Amino acid sequence: MQTSRKILLVATDPDLVRRITECLTQDPLSRASGPALDVCSLPSLAEAAEACETQDFDLLVLDLEALATKEPAQAAASEALLLDLRAPMVAFRGGEELDGLRQAVASALARRPLDSQNVRRALYDDFTGLPTQTLLIDLVNQAVARAKRSGLYVALVPFTLRGLEDCEDRFELARVEKIYKALLGRLIGCLRSSDVVAHFGGADFAILMEVRNGFEDAVLVAERVREIMTDSFVFGEVMLEISMALRGPVLCETEIEDLAGLLEQAESRDQVSASAA
Repeated sequence: MQTSRKILLVATDPDLVRRITECLTQDPLSRASGPALDVCSLPSLAEAAEACETQDFDLLVLDLEALATKEPAQAAASEALLLDLRAPMVAFRGGEELDGLRQAVASALARRPLDSQNVRRALYDDFTGLPTQTLLIDLVNQAVARAKRSGLYVALVPFTLRGLEDCEDRFELARVEKIYKALLGRLIGCLRSSDVVAHFGGADFAILMEVRNGFEDAVLVAERVREIMTDSFVFGEVMLEISMALRGPVLCETEIEDLAGLLEQAESRDQVSASAA
């Protein structure tokens, strides 16, 4: 028997979080929605995604005004998440009356519970388990915020894995998935723990990294990765000739709402080789 309803609140202002928590846990709302309410608050979508991996929430509540004011790209990511999720969700702005929010929450809780798997599918690719573009936007903005304090540079290196087309035509999906994960395991193994690999779909990926010497360091890391990944790989009786088509690197200096601008800056030609030469 369910003893409480769990709400995940995504907001950045600690005072607003406190007021919302007090508002939502008042007795009248608890009586209206049935079981008592348990409110968990987190400041970013990335942290919310991690929480949803291990916990089930009945409702996701998003403060769009706070996100738009302090972290613009998180508001865009929230909107993308709204489109991907098919679950109860309440989006509001911090300046609105909290009584209206209480009513909206009570109404949403009367519908079906939040499916944490939908949250994961919006932020992590089912096929590879890597972050999607939606989550990468959030991770880029978090890295940019850290860089302002640390003095590091944030770089993005989009790339395409070539040589996988043959195995996709020859093998069933489960076998292809194992091959992809083995290749990506090798890729991630040659990166630092702070680097992030994201999947855009198909054979298109990107590496997000924080480096000390800007473009120069990003080029060196990307070139080292390509050298390791450009090789013959044997999977059982299958031999694949794999190569990486790199674009960029491109430096991320400000918060973003989408990846289009960064991807346009990343030249389609193999800029890493030209820069290294």
